[in-house]
Amino acid sequence: MFVSFLMPHIDRGSGPLFHWVMLAQMASFTPDDIAFIGDDAYFDETCIPFGEVLSIGGIQFSVPDRERFRAYRKVVLPADSVGELVERLGTQLDAFKLLLTEVHPPLVAALDKVVEEIGLESQIEAFLTWSNCPALGQVASKLGVPVIHNEVGPLRSPRYIDTFYFDFHGVNGRTESAGWIDEAALRASMDGARMLPADELRGRMLLDLARPEPPKERTPLGIALQVEDDSNSIAFANDWSSIRLISLGLTRYRAEQISIRSHPAARFAYRGGVGAVDSSADSLEFLSCIERLYSINSSTLVEAMFWGVPFVALGDTPIASFSEGAALRPLFERDPDLCLNAFFLAYLMPAELLFNPEYYRWRLEAPRSLAQLHDYHLKTYRAAAPVAALADNRGTAMPMVRGMMPAQWTAAQSIVRKQQHLQALIEEIRSGFNPDLQVARSLELRLEKLQSEADTVWAEKEWFKTRVAELEGALGKARGESETVWAEKEWFKTRNSELEEALGKARGESETVWVEKEWFKTRNSELEEALGKARGEAETLWGEMNWFKTKSADLEAALGKSRGEAETLWTERTWFQARVIELENAIGEARGSAEVVRTEREWFKERATEWEEKFAEAIAALNMQQWQLDEVRKKLAKPLSWRERLRGVVLRDEIKVEVKGDETES
Repeated sequence: MFVSFLMPHIDRGSGPLFHWVMLAQMASFTPDDIAFIGDDAYFDETCIPFGEVLSIGGIQFSVPDRERFRAYRKVVLPADSVGELVERLGTQLDAFKLLLTEVHPPLVAALDKVVEEIGLESQIEAFLTWSNCPALGQVASKLGVPVIHNEVGPLRSPRYIDTFYFDFHGVNGRTESAGWIDEAALRASMDGARMLPADELRGRMLLDLARPEPPKERTPLGIALQVEDDSNSIAFANDWSSIRLISLGLTRYRAEQISIRSHPAARFAYRGGVGAVDSSADSLEFLSCIERLYSINSSTLVEAMFWGVPFVALGDTPIASFSEGAALRPLFERDPDLCLNAFFLAYLMPAELLFNPEYYRWRLEAPRSLAQLHDYHLKTYRAAAPVAALADNRGTAMPMVRGMMPAQWTAAQSIVRKQQHLQALIEEIRSGFNPDLQVARSLELRLEKLQSEADTVWAEKEWFKTRVAELEGALGKARGESETVWAEKEWFKTRNSELEEALGKARGESETVWVEKEWFKTRNSELEEALGKARGEAETLWGEMNWFKTKSADLEAALGKSRGEAETLWTERTWFQARVIELENAIGEARGSAEVVRTEREWFKERATEWEEKFAEAIAALNMQQWQLDEVRKKLAKPLSWRERLRGVVLRDEIKVEVKGDETES
């Protein structure tokens, strides 16, 4: 079972942040496959367009009916788990920043209690979240459960095939790809991937193949600003702000060399003063008009990487590793095919796989290399139906703001409600049509009403303003026409719409076929080249085979000659073996005799040592006797007095000289 964590009790003025995410997950997971944790505003049934089809962020899904909605397990987190933050820090944005970047103990305690009470510990396969939340990460870590972070990707319709982020580390900031710093590790992870050349990759991910023509002179620097209350800005900007970013540009370029683009959904739009105000229709046109891009962590940076526009990323962004001056920038300049395939086809996820249970469980089964992800995603892109059919909805689709689709926006994304709204507007304009300019007055009232709508429906209001202007022009032109011409005109308008729809579909199909044809042409060239190479290798192998045949015959002849020599050597070897045995026997006998001699030698050495000791003692005794004898001789040689002579007659017989073992009279 998956558990979806919906950031609770954070309201930036338009209700729960990830209301549509919950409904999209319900459209993909069964009630047995997923449970939801959030605040009570997420589960308020008055804000849910039951049974309607929504179109959001490039995906369409059916909202469950009321009965199925109630079948899902939904757990409400108490307000005190987060509410204290707002009181202590002062604003919702400060509380949001803390929850995005720090572990909040009360939220950890509330999540622990919820998981324990509903008994999910052993059943959770993964937590799903649309934003970073260290408190959730701590709870998941204790349970040994991964956290899957999803977000709307940087490439979106109508220009591109829609993409989404899938990251086990984080989203918007602290992502896996931002940690890519080792070229060898990246190459190893992409080893075996069937990589596409950069141009073919771009062709596969583009919906609108018409890229804006760059002007003759491009602006040296473009600066892309961001939504002020998005997590990118408040939590992962590395302390950079819009005004500080512009100031950085002014330190390196003159004001007339800078073009500044506000985000389409920004709360505060840049109005000029220190650089030109960009008036491009979209980010792609903006990139075609500049030579270099500065931004904090806008998705425009990813588009710049996609098109090879030099860029500087100052915030914590998924492509930080490829920014100018970053670790992998030299690799991107040397091998753009590797980097583009790794990020856009391996790291980013196709929209078709968002909340796909089979894909999510495949990712959870084992760690997947970038090469495995690349091939899985590439197959998904090839198997997907042509997305050109989305052209029908381009006029009515609201631009997607990443991470922002609260409850009061959700119902506005219903395709049925948009069509009803448009039809009511047309009927209102028609009913007010008269020569006295009632149409103009009706349109003025309608415009005033639209201008009073909240900022959260700003994009839809702008579309309606454009549509009203178009209808006003059409009605003004029709004033002089008769009823017959009016009816005929309406028929032609309908027919024209049908033909345009068919033409758009045909163009999409033809573009798809063209891309496939180009791929097959390239593949055919590769195969022909491989065939030519294989033929050359075959010729080489044939020559080697003939050489080996000749060499084999030579070796056979040499073998016959060597056999005779071997017989002679065998006889000699036998004689030497017998001789060796004889010598070994003799050596054995000699070793035995040597042992006897060695024993006798040791005995004689011991006896010699004893005799040497006795000899030394005898020499010492002899020396003593010699000394005594010398003393006696000295006395005898001395003249004697008469008294001594007379006395000597008496003493002569008493003088004795003792020698060891002998006694001698003197």
